[in-house]
This record gives sequence, structure tokens and C-alpha cells, in this order.
Amino acid sequence: MNFVRNFGTMALVAGTIQAVQSYDLYEQQYNCASGSTAGPTNTGVCSAVASVIDQFVPNADGTTQTLMETRTISHVEIDANNNQVTVTQSGQQPVTWWNVGPGVTPVTGADLSQIYPQLSEASLKQPLDPMTLAQLANQTWQQAANQPGYQGLPYSVTQPISYSDVQPWAQANPSSVPDVGDLFTPASDPGTSSVTIDPAVQPGSTSSTNPASGTTASGNDVNVVNTPNVNVVNKVSVDLGADPGVASPTLESTPTISMILSPLVNLLPDLKHWAVPAHSSACPEPSFSVLGHSFTLTAQCDLAESNRTAIYTAFAAMFTLAALFVVLRA
Repeated sequence: MNFVRNFGTMALVAGTIQAVQSYDLYEQQYNCASGSTAGPTNTGVCSAVASVIDQFVPNADGTTQTLMETRTISHVEIDANNNQVTVTQSGQQPVTWWNVGPGVTPVTGADLSQIYPQLSEASLKQPLDPMTLAQLANQTWQQAANQPGYQGLPYSVTQPISYSDVQPWAQANPSSVPDVGDLFTPASDPGTSSVTIDPAVQPGSTSSTNPASGTTASGNDVNVVNTPNVNVVNKVSVDLGADPGVASPTLESTPTISMILSPLVNLLPDLKHWAVPAHSSACPEPSFSVLGHSFTLTAQCDLAESNRTAIYTAFAAMFTLAALFVVLRA
């Protein structure tokens, strides 16, 4: 049982910390709706429960953890002017009304020497999940690749070891999957400089013993002091060839405004100098004789003369347009 809360002869059992949080939230909301005064400061009337959060919190030195509950509750209170106001307050306190079962509290410590004694025998025998194995392999590979003189495969940031790479191997080789206890066990015995490696893991070997076949073979001692690097026969390299010596590209000069408008302005240069030809004329004044008297008609000339400017402007515009159409059609 992970979490137990006793109510006299009855007991409430919660399997997860989320279940504890859900029940405590329900309890606070029920008390608030019933007009309870319970809250962070025990003053005022509860109006709403904003949140209830349960979580394990480490102590100052990080050696132990305590289940704490943080409540955020709104209260109706009376201000200095005797007016009702809503005040939201938060408070945190140890969860003493729940009994935490063995092995539920997270294990913490300043270093591994403080964590290891707190682990049970069953916890140490739990196999590592594929995601943890992938993360450990990536960290080891990355640290090794950053060492001076490293000659192994370069670490790939874009294609690291993933869960999908480890999970099929873990399913096919359950007996070879390391457990939690292996994280606290050195690869070699204290005071020695050799690591026992399965003969199935041999660089450059085309045939090896399958560790999942059940065949047992004695390990080989590899001196990690005198042979710290992995020799790769076919080194990874990229040959881009000789430098072609291609020069940097150049940009054309930017044209000016006059260069851009010049083709339009000078589209018809002869048309700019064209003008209506000058000419002179006189208004006709017809005359006739009747009954021995001579008559001359000048009324039309007087009328035209009084409107000379308007007539000139109208006919000049008409002839200019006519001439423009003739030129453009040509």
C-alpha cells in the first residue's frame, strides 16, 4: 500500500500521489462549499479553492524528502472600511494525515554514496529501462569522442542512440540487460586496471559468439591503461576534391533615375519640336449692288474677330490632335 489515511475503523488507500492530491482537492472543495473556515490562515470564510498540489520536497541537504501539500484558497474578509473583499492565499504544510508506505518516498542524496544504502535489494535487481540505457550510452560515447587522441566512431548529434535501438536488443537479451545495482558497481575491481569483456564483442571480427545463445565462454582481460583507444581500420573521411577557385559573385551597378526614365522621355524626339505652321488670312467681305446702291457684308467678320481667341484655341487643339494621330499611326 502506497498511501493510507485512517478514519477510525476505516481506512482510505491511494495507489499514487495523484490519487492523494485528487482526494485532498475534493475534500477542500467540499469543506469550502459547506462554509468551512479551514484554509492557509484559518481566518475568513472560504469562497473558492484554486488548487491543491501534493509533492515530495527535499530537505536543505537533499538527504530526505517529505510529502508536502500546497493549497491556494480564496477567503471573504472584512477590510478597514467594513467592506467584504476576497483575498487569495497560499500555504504549504507537511502531509501528516496520510501514511506513506515503504519504498514510496523518492531516494535522494548529495552523491551516490548516500543513495545506495537507501535502496532495497529488490530495487537494485530491477533492470534498467531502454531509455535509460540509451541515455547512458550516448553520454559515454559523447565523453569518449571528446577525449584527445580518440580514434573511434565520431559521435552523431543528429543520430544518437535511441530507445528504438536499445529496446529490441533488451527484449532479445533479457539476461544481459544491466540492472540498477550495476550503476553502483565499478567496471573493474578496485586497485586493478583490467575490464573483463565478453569475447562476443570484438572490434573488426566477422564471426562472434551470440550472447543470447546461452553459450558460455571465458572473458578476455583488456588492459585499459596501455590501450585506451579503439583502432578503426576504415576511418571516416570526406574528400571534397581540389579547390576550384570560384570567385565571389559580383553585382551589376544600380541604374540611376535618369537612366530609367530616359527611354520614356526620349520616346518621340521629333514630336517635341513639332508646331502648327504659321499662316495669314483675311475675313471675306462679299459686296453686291441693288437699285443703284452697293452693300458690303461685314457682320460675320465682326463676330469672328470678337471671338478670335476662343476660335483659335479650339482649332489649334483640333489640328494638334489630328496631327498627333497621323504621326502615331505612321
